Amino acid sequence: MRTSLFAVTIAAGLIAARVSALANPEAAADFISDAKLFYRVVACGGTEPLPSALDAPTVEAHCAQMAKRYQHYTEKYVTPARAFFAPLRPAAVTHHRGVPIRRW
Repeated sequence: MRTSLFAVTIAAGLIAARVSALANPEAAADFISDAKLFYRVVACGGTEPLPSALDAPTVEAHCAQMAKRYQHYTEKYVTPARAFFAPLRPAAVTHHRGVPIRRW
């Protein structure tokens, strides 16, 4: 529940920060920095420094909880799926429609 509330709070803050940008429709909107911040704070990805407006210990506590969830997901679903599909995956196929196939 706290994780969801935290994510909603961050999302609301990001939306509120962009409301002022709507006043000038001629200015192009670039949301990549917002997406990177969302990825860093909510999904705990990347290593970019946090803005001073965010409480770093709270974000780190959230990321510690998420790391446990990611580990559980990997152990319960990803590892068995890899073992199941490994003998079914052809070794000679390296591309699909010009896109390299990622080997885990």
